[in-house]
Amino acid sequence: MKVGVKFCGGCNPEYDWLGFWEKVRSSLDGRVEWVRWDDGDASCLLVLNGCFTACGEREVEESPVSLPRAVVLPGTGVDDVTRFLDGKCRGGEEGNGEK
Repeated sequence: MKVGVKFCGGCNPEYDWLGFWEKVRSSLDGRVEWVRWDDGDASCLLVLNGCFTACGEREVEESPVSLPRAVVLPGTGVDDVTRFLDGKCRGGEEGNGEK
């Protein structure tokens, strides 16, 4: 499956979103092809935000891209992301743009 990834601006020095991203990638090794969030072939999106301002999500909402998406905020677990991707992105549920 192809998953589009959108990163926030990374302004919160207290949240290691890069470390979280590495854990997600590692946990899904070989199961996901990662692409740019605005790639036309993505099945769903992973939006990584380092704070509750969620600037990454804001940019996605203001774009014409309308795909099911997992919005990561501080406190989101890797298991939360993998459950979402295995469900909505793999066809376990029909995606309808819900977060």
